[in-house]
Amino acid sequence: MSPAQFSLATRRALGVTTELGEAGGQCHARTCTGPSHSRHALTCPKTGLQNSLHHHVVRGVTAVLRYASAGPVRHEDAACFAGPRAVEGHTFRMDLTAPSGAVSGARSPHISNKQLLVDVSVRSPCSTQALNRHSGSVQGTAAALAETAKAQHYAGTFVPAISTLVCFAVETYGLLGAQAESLLEELATHKANSEVVPGATSAVALRAKHLARMRQIVSVSLQTGLSNRELAYVQLQRSRGQGGAPFLERLWDEGDWAASRIG
Repeated sequence: MSPAQFSLATRRALGVTTELGEAGGQCHARTCTGPSHSRHALTCPKTGLQNSLHHHVVRGVTAVLRYASAGPVRHEDAACFAGPRAVEGHTFRMDLTAPSGAVSGARSPHISNKQLLVDVSVRSPCSTQALNRHSGSVQGTAAALAETAKAQHYAGTFVPAISTLVCFAVETYGLLGAQAESLLEELATHKANSEVVPGATSAVALRAKHLARMRQIVSVSLQTGLSNRELAYVQLQRSRGQGGAPFLERLWDEGDWAASRIG
């Protein structure tokens, strides 16, 4: 990625608008009442929701669960909801679920002995909601807000005695929420315990290796989502015939970037 391209991508990831505005679209957050203007299409100022990144991170978390042999993994599962609010006719779907015992090697009984419900949330620390909670000075504010919102949203929809809800919150900088970090640690412990062999690599060393690998998978999935969004943005500006589109296209031209480095 060239310096100019990196600068543009960073500005957009932080919610700083460019001269050309942002790609069209509307925020799908039910709690948001803001207008669907250009900047809002990138990041909801209120919630920090970025729908275009969600499915990338879901794929990353799916890969992590499979890497840890915590399966079978189900997507968009509605059968896991058996609480009073679900019975009332509300429609709920969980991003990812794993059956009870899928992470039997984890230390926490809430993870090892219960059905795992994983809801992925990608939040920007530069959203209005996060900034109002001092996200600029308190690390992890946006992720913590996501965890609180998810807990309230799913309250009463599942049975805590048999299921554990994990809000896998990821900030656009790459920082993981407390629940996401805890889940990765439990998954790494589970995988290490299933592989440890007497006289060979210790469980501690295996756990550290697996934890680093899982964090890498999530990080790459987020970076892929950001990169794809930048490319889609450039293509949209080109289709609209925007005056600055050729400049953006050059940023994606590997030949121009390579030539500029040689020059």
